[in-house]
Order: sequence, then structure tokens, then C-alpha cells
Amino acid sequence: MELPEVLTQPEEGWADLDFRITRAEAWSDGRYYLQARGRHEGRPVGLAVGLEGTWSERPMEGSEGSLFAGKAALLSIGPESDELVAVLDDLYGTRTGACVMRKQISVTAVGLLSDPRLIETQPVRMKIFFNANAEDESTYAEAYLNVLLQSGVLQFHEKGEDYRRPLIRALAED
Repeated sequence: MELPEVLTQPEEGWADLDFRITRAEAWSDGRYYLQARGRHEGRPVGLAVGLEGTWSERPMEGSEGSLFAGKAALLSIGPESDELVAVLDDLYGTRTGACVMRKQISVTAVGLLSDPRLIETQPVRMKIFFNANAEDESTYAEAYLNVLLQSGVLQFHEKGEDYRRPLIRALAED
């Protein structure tokens, strides 16, 4: 199976990555596990994502839709995840020398007008928060994590350039 180039729009200055979902498992307790892989300039990259099964719905102000708050984790799948961290460090221009992904990074996740419990039947668009309760703002980061299971695509997209360095710190082993 040929894996796609993950960098979607390099000319626009964003490091938005789209991976092919290579594994998807629904667990009986409502949790969901995904593995996603791709390539960047021929280098294999990938990660896994675990979504918790409990999501609390909150009406969104000024809209008829809702937000869905829950927990998720980004998980290393080994060398491909280590390569992902190195690629992001390069694409972001952060030059931290990061080259090993933490085994697990817990994040707070919010479904943006999409219910993560319905992952099998509709696209799920989430904002994820790294170190959401940190007192040190230099460790706080946000990103977008979108799961388009029907299309076999997992998107890891930037929220903003200010989050690049804290995001690398959150993903990389110390």
C-alpha cells in the first residue's frame, strides 16, 4: 500500500499533515483507536490516536450546534512517530533537535460541532489542547485533529505558529 505525502499545502506556510488511516478499532466501552501513516519526502511518519468513550455535550453560544468535550491521547507507534517529531521540528523551524516521540501524550479534546461518538458515520473535527492546565504558558499548545474515517484520512493541522515550539515540547521526549 502506497502511503501519501502528508504535507498538504507547503506553499501556504502551514505544516498541516494528512495521514492515511491504516487501522481503526472501536472498543466495547466506546473508546476508539486509530493508527495513521504517511510519508514526508520519502520518510515514513505516523502515530496512533486513542479517543475516550465519554464526551460531554455543551451548547455552543451563538449557534444551534454543540461542543463535545472529552479526552484523547496521541501514541507513539515507534520509529515512524519518532520520524514524525523530527519532521515537525524541521517543518516548524523550531530546531530543537527533537527526534523521539513520547510514548503517550494525553490531551483535552473538543469536538467542534461534531460528536466524536459518531466517528463511524460522520467526520469528526476536534481541537486538541496540550498541557491545558499548565501554569507555564510556554508549555501550552493547541492543534486540530480531524478524523474522516469514511475517507480513511486523519488530519493533524496547525492552530497557529505561536504553538509550534510548545507543541514540539509536548510531543518529544525530554
